[in-house]
Amino acid sequence: GWRNYTLIQYYGEGGVESCGAYHNRYYEIEAGRHRAVIEGNYISAPCDGMNNTYSCVRRASASVDDIFCQFTCFLDGPGGQQVDCPKQEPEGYGEYYDLRKDPYQQQNMARELTEDQRKTLAALLHRLENCSGQRECNSEQLE
Repeated sequence: GWRNYTLIQYYGEGGVESCGAYHNRYYEIEAGRHRAVIEGNYISAPCDGMNNTYSCVRRASASVDDIFCQFTCFLDGPGGQQVDCPKQEPEGYGEYYDLRKDPYQQQNMARELTEDQRKTLAALLHRLENCSGQRECNSEQLE
């Protein structure tokens, strides 16, 4: 049968924002811990953020209709040193939407996931990011 999930990925353009919104710069506050600091002026225009790199798993079946996303953060934008996204920031806890209840993705429910739900979704996302070819990526072992 058809697979009921798919991988969605986006890689940020990597430029320091000069439009659209403020941008975050990540500073190391101690070994392995980073803090996001807003820099720059707000200008109302669409553009891509320097840390707007993410992967999502979108599931759709008779029993589930949702999307779960995790972000990748970099000290100086994509191509820079990869760091853990600050857990208190939206990039740190990711995004989760139950599309049956919230089809327009207006209420991020990522913080409401149980630890088991988060681990299950993160594991499926990780397997999809790392599989190769139709046979491996469509394997029942991914579910």
